Amino acid sequence: MIRIRVGAADGDAKRVLAPMAPILERAGISLQWSLRRDRAGLLSWRGSVWAVGSEISGPRRVTILASPREDEWHRMKAKWPRAMLVATDTFDAGEVRPSSPDALLPRVVPEFCYPPGIGADVFQVTRQFHLEARPRLVYLGGYRQGNVMSRLFSLAKRLLSLDGELLLLDSIRVRAGLAPALQRLGLAENTVFFPEDLPDPQVAGILLGADLCLALDPNDTAPGIASWAIASGVPIVAQDSRRNRAIFGPTALYVYDESFDVYRTAAQKALNDTVVREELMRRQKRASEPWKSSFSLHAWETWIGQTL
Repeated sequence: MIRIRVGAADGDAKRVLAPMAPILERAGISLQWSLRRDRAGLLSWRGSVWAVGSEISGPRRVTILASPREDEWHRMKAKWPRAMLVATDTFDAGEVRPSSPDALLPRVVPEFCYPPGIGADVFQVTRQFHLEARPRLVYLGGYRQGNVMSRLFSLAKRLLSLDGELLLLDSIRVRAGLAPALQRLGLAENTVFFPEDLPDPQVAGILLGADLCLALDPNDTAPGIASWAIASGVPIVAQDSRRNRAIFGPTALYVYDESFDVYRTAAQKALNDTVVREELMRRQKRASEPWKSSFSLHAWETWIGQTL
């Protein structure tokens, strides 16, 4: 059995690689994870190391970038020229035309993320976390930027004025820091925090049961969960940025400035305008269909067989 150690900055990286577990096991490979919350810790391991994302430093055999910007691809290639560089599908491909052993491979999204969600644990996650109210908003970004959190909470306050829920994935570790702001805005009873180790079928259940996904952070959107959200067919409102464009492409309704009124209008359109919702769902289905694990894993299996 070959052990590959994976360095990643956060738990979302597992959503990029976890679907590959069956083909890695068939190839005699097991993954050992280390999450580097400081994002700058050196990978001091010996042996075969895979680094997921551009924020992990240290020697590696493979760098995996999830839906990178073109400049991110070239920067990592220059920084680690001896390491294989692999990217998942990006809408900012540009000059990303890798030659062997580097590769541009499809995103891999589990089948249970797609409607009607066969295999997704909608019932269990709804019961366990007492999800009852509508509209149900799911946030897809990071929790490091105070201005982004303020924008999110202000928007949620307006959209949930009568009822509804704001769902914060992978957020238990930041709950204490965010709780005072939510309390002041009267959102404490409307906000649900989720742990990072939530089973994947339950994460899919959250997305499939949502009414709207919000990607308001221009630089820290989690690419793994964002790809799952696209597959779910739930409308997405995103802050315009090159990073978000690389992840969402034509599948999101973009906000081009940071005005609260513009955000509110975009979110209300995505929630209530049938024409807008149906068009976004059509685009999401078209973009995400090739990412289904039953299709996309074949390309990964071929690459693994040729390079490892």
